[in-house]
Amino acid sequence: MARRYKFRAMLTPAPAGAGDEGGQMHRMVLRAHHHQSHGCKVFSALVTSDDHPGWFGDDHALATIALYADDAGDYFDIGDHFAVWLGSDVADGVVTRRLFI
Repeated sequence: MARRYKFRAMLTPAPAGAGDEGGQMHRMVLRAHHHQSHGCKVFSALVTSDDHPGWFGDDHALATIALYADDAGDYFDIGDHFAVWLGSDVADGVVTRRLFI
């Protein structure tokens, strides 16, 4: 059974990013690599901006990310990098801390 996994991240928009998406909450896809096998996996996640609406127009944004998966800890630990996808890569992310719920 999938468990909820929640963490904070610093997001940096891709050079050809999606621009201003408006609003603070988005359902997005995260692409991350496994710590040991280095295999790639995608996760559906809810990404919530802590800053303000239109957060992808900034250089960096702090976000809270929540997802459901059995093995999320194998992909998202402090310092791990991941990509945020919304039809195309829109941001690069780095996990800054885990939130325990």
